[in-house]
Amino acid sequence: MKMVLLFVAFCSSIISFSQSRGFTGSTYAGSDGVPHDLQFRDADGNLILIGDHPDVNGTPMLNDSSGYATILFRNGKKMADSLINYSLFDDKLFYKQKGKYYSFADPVMAFTISYPSQPAGKSGYYFKSGYPVYERNDNATLYEVLAESNTLQLLKWQHKKIVEFQNYGSAPEREFVSVQEYIAFLPKENKLIGLGRKMSLKEVKRSLPAYAAQIDAYIAIHPINPKLEDQWMQLFEYLGKN
Repeated sequence: MKMVLLFVAFCSSIISFSQSRGFTGSTYAGSDGVPHDLQFRDADGNLILIGDHPDVNGTPMLNDSSGYATILFRNGKKMADSLINYSLFDDKLFYKQKGKYYSFADPVMAFTISYPSQPAGKSGYYFKSGYPVYERNDNATLYEVLAESNTLQLLKWQHKKIVEFQNYGSAPEREFVSVQEYIAFLPKENKLIGLGRKMSLKEVKRSLPAYAAQIDAYIAIHPINPKLEDQWMQLFEYLGKN
């Protein structure tokens, strides 16, 4: 339910418009509310094409297929389209055109995206940037927002890297491998706190000592299966309200 509310709140800011399927027909709504032509080019005016990785197994994308996305750019422009995908390898949004992916030139502030096929119980994804510097990440880094309130947020950073495997008696193979980290954000302190690749009650209470008593009170009534992400989302929603 929380993810649905996050989607509704974000999508309500997107100005609706008729969609089309071509580069020159794609539109966005600027601050003046008037549709404009949107083309995906670099600073030299060249169309931006994602690098192909034909020799790497798997996909660099968040999902194998394109999805419907609503996008808010840092310059205030807003866009919606059904041929969007997010590359966890390049950490960028891409638009699909005739089987090829093209990047947006404008930096992205936030976006929501849903796919025809996605994990069970997942209504969609909500990503946002603008967070403080954390390790190698800067304020342009996009995090998936799992739970959001004025006092506490649960974020997930995701990335794909290329790893080479050597199988005995055969040539080396390369594959996209996912890495992730759960992170708590304290808005009032503008602070990110790492919670680990896999969350545990011990680590969450150690990292967020101010919430330890509330966590104990919550799990006494609602035991958490640490392998289920939606249960951690429900805990953080509770903590954000109390």
